[in-house]
Amino acid sequence: MARLLMARPVLVLLWLFVLIAAPVSAQEPVRLGVLTIRSGPIASCGRQMEEGLQYALKERGGLLAGRKVDVFFGDSAGQPAQTRAKTLELVERNKVHVLTGPVAAFEAYAISDYVRQTETPMVISPAAADDITQRKTNPWFVRATMSGSQVTHPLGEYVAKIPADVRGKRRQDRAEALAADRHARLRALHRPAEDQRRCHLRGLRADQRPAIPQAVLRVRPEAARARHGDDHRGIEPQVDGRRGAGRDHRRKWVQAMRAEYKDDPGYCTIGGYLGVLFIEAGMKGVNGRVEDKAAFIKALRAVQLPDTPQGPIRLDGYGNPIVNVYIRKVERREGRLMNVVIDTYRDVSQFWKYDPATFLAAPVYSRDYPPAKNIE
Repeated sequence: MARLLMARPVLVLLWLFVLIAAPVSAQEPVRLGVLTIRSGPIASCGRQMEEGLQYALKERGGLLAGRKVDVFFGDSAGQPAQTRAKTLELVERNKVHVLTGPVAAFEAYAISDYVRQTETPMVISPAAADDITQRKTNPWFVRATMSGSQVTHPLGEYVAKIPADVRGKRRQDRAEALAADRHARLRALHRPAEDQRRCHLRGLRADQRPAIPQAVLRVRPEAARARHGDDHRGIEPQVDGRRGAGRDHRRKWVQAMRAEYKDDPGYCTIGGYLGVLFIEAGMKGVNGRVEDKAAFIKALRAVQLPDTPQGPIRLDGYGNPIVNVYIRKVERREGRLMNVVIDTYRDVSQFWKYDPATFLAAPVYSRDYPPAKNIE
């Protein structure tokens, strides 16, 4: 009897050792919560996001860092109150280890306090709300795509250079900026142009062009318009793959997505895809042990992805990506309209070329800020 009593502590210690030393693959599945939109005017973005996410998981055989992944979806219907309700459901009923999404900018703001309170790691993708990684930064948020104004800052500078490139006449060129986001993207577009005092922009707000999904620029040189009426060339900003190997990687990814879903992938598709890449990289940083939330979010904030379909990505101190932005021109090739890279801005920060402290001390971009002297 004495020998049996003495053996019990040894057995307990052995069982503890077995549990601690158990391989990651033997642990329970990682529970991933996805905030999406399946109804309403921007449901198409939610569908694309889900396709990108599901394809990334399929590529990896349903495993991330050696652990099986169980996915739980929460349909917000594009409503802030329902976004909060679905987030609460995913965290408290489904006990998810990590969240990704949402689709719309206002949804990220709607759940920020709750995510902070519950200390739930979240990869924001594709929502592009500027201030969520600026003045209202959340230590439990990491963004995988980019902020709303980040991609149009370079375009504003590019527009300011256009007169010297395409005009060849002593007449002022004009540009029409069509932006569904009437605030951040349009203001970020005109600000660098205003800084150089070289370009006159005409802004068309979302209520004037409701069908436009993202910021697009149409450049119309006055001299050309005088000769050809409304003839123009379309130019748009995009975050794209790198030149060389990165471009090839993106091309193969696009072809694979077309084959899988019979449709061209878009910004929201890559948002869902990158969300998985970030979570995988963060999990590898903690050897798959997402249960250690503090260590996991620290690993997520240290993620660097040298080659993705969106190009190389690394994060700034606010959890927002630093990316390459490519200016692209729409051309008809191989019987279809295609985007052709015509200029590259590398390592673009959400603060553009401005000092971050000065940038953050100013108001967030809005209809009234920064003031515009050359915008209608």
